[in-house]
Amino acid sequence: MIRAKQYVGIVLGLIVMMLGMSQPCLAEKTLIFCTVPGIPPLSFEEDGIVKGLFLDVFREVARRAGFEITLILHPMKRLEVYLQSGEVDGVIAVVRTEEREGYLVYSPLPIMVSRLLVFVKKGREFPFTSINDLKGKKIGVIRGWKTENIELEQAIQEGTIQAEEVTQYDQNLKKLMAERVDCLISSEQLTWYYANELGVAKDLVALETPIAKHSVYSAISKYAKNIVDPQEFIQKMNAALDEVLSDGTYEQLQKQYKVTSLQ
Repeated sequence: MIRAKQYVGIVLGLIVMMLGMSQPCLAEKTLIFCTVPGIPPLSFEEDGIVKGLFLDVFREVARRAGFEITLILHPMKRLEVYLQSGEVDGVIAVVRTEEREGYLVYSPLPIMVSRLLVFVKKGREFPFTSINDLKGKKIGVIRGWKTENIELEQAIQEGTIQAEEVTQYDQNLKKLMAERVDCLISSEQLTWYYANELGVAKDLVALETPIAKHSVYSAISKYAKNIVDPQEFIQKMNAALDEVLSDGTYEQLQKQYKVTSLQ
């Protein structure tokens, strides 16, 4: 026969258990997050290990937010299919578009902001505040990259700015150092990475005014099977990312991956 005190204890225990079960769980299982491969030093695979600045930043975000992750790399087309179906829980770094808004919940903070800058050889600097300052100059660019600067694209089409295309960042830098082009226009982080790898960063100057800015964001699928409350999860993830970006961790990782001037 159960005594009154025992009965009360059992009831209280059941209430506590039920309250605990009613609390929303941010993540029930190890989460699968993806990004695209082949962009060293941001995201790439080496000797079967996925690595890069994006991945290390997100590993630290996950550690601080308290969720377990598995990181994998997929081509963008396949990744988008997996995000739309919920086969993967989220993406580490992706450009925000109207179409993707339909199946992704984005972190408010970007994981990286990349400026498109004008780079020159040290000693060959010139005043640069507008596209007009580039007219008459020979510029190195990466083939296939969109500058998203309408005025610049129009000047190139009209021939008032001569653009010479290459496929690799190191080609552009070698041409600049040999003074075969007056300047080059390219991604801030990737240009510094290849300049550091080639040992020419000390001879490189980035002019202050950006041509354009590109932001990439972490996001989770609206159909993620392992995330119970997407909005609460995003808030927690964003708070952790804010810490990583503001407490010096991000700057340390930038130096580690050589995506900033080390001079």
